[in-house]
Amino acid sequence: MEIPYLLLLDNRLSVEYEKFGTGKRRSPDFTVTFEDSFEFNIEVKRIREHIFGQRYAEWLKNIVDKIRKIPSSLGFSLDMVAADGTEELVSTLEKEQSEIIQFIKRTITAGESKIQRGCSVDYEVPNLDRRLIVTLSKPPRKTNSKKTSYYGGIEPIFYTQKEHFKIGDSIFEKLAQMIPGMVNVVVCTSNSSTHEREDLYDAIGSINALISKNDEEFFIQKGFNGIQDFLSYTKNLSGIIFRSTWSDQGRALNLLWCNKQAENQIPEPIRKYLSEMTAVYP
Repeated sequence: MEIPYLLLLDNRLSVEYEKFGTGKRRSPDFTVTFEDSFEFNIEVKRIREHIFGQRYAEWLKNIVDKIRKIPSSLGFSLDMVAADGTEELVSTLEKEQSEIIQFIKRTITAGESKIQRGCSVDYEVPNLDRRLIVTLSKPPRKTNSKKTSYYGGIEPIFYTQKEHFKIGDSIFEKLAQMIPGMVNVVVCTSNSSTHEREDLYDAIGSINALISKNDEEFFIQKGFNGIQDFLSYTKNLSGIIFRSTWSDQGRALNLLWCNKQAENQIPEPIRKYLSEMTAVYP
């Protein structure tokens, strides 16, 4: 629901959900009216974290939930020295979860009287080849001693080197929902730590490479009658937005790619807003 929220922040825009219904032929999620006259469609696709990243997040949540219940004047951090995540790493962490929790509990009990205020101490978690470090800290003015605070830490990143495939598959999946004769935009939103704006360009580049190689079989496998059938559908796709919750070096959260071959181009005022729209939460 973030996308209609962002659209409605501009009083020039109004939003209607599934205006074209939900019959046999799927239609875009939202139809947007600009200045009470120009209509265009938005279809939203969420790019999720890799399954190994999801498993790591669940593992971390279990650890934090258990440790936070321990009464202490301490806080703790968990740093993965192995920054590149693998299935082996996740499986090992899951297997050792109970032992890791017990180790942290014992360390907190021992550190409560030993660690001075304003100081911190690092501890290597055993049986993990020095890959996981627990840091215990005693803040100078921690007032709530009914629980152990969690201060975050360094998490592994589960790159597959195939991140752009998900975006490419989203394009293939959503093309049939584009309405002929209108501006249609697909918004790929992502809170994945491995998907970045460059993956949108890589996805489009890989599709163009398959067209150049005349790989008819690939497009048939994706549900089209061949390359020309695929290209006829792309004429209804005016643009793609990759919207990430991650922002670096001051770059905008939204990357808008405009399809120059589309029959209906995105008007400049709408293009500008879609590129810049940003949430302003209370």
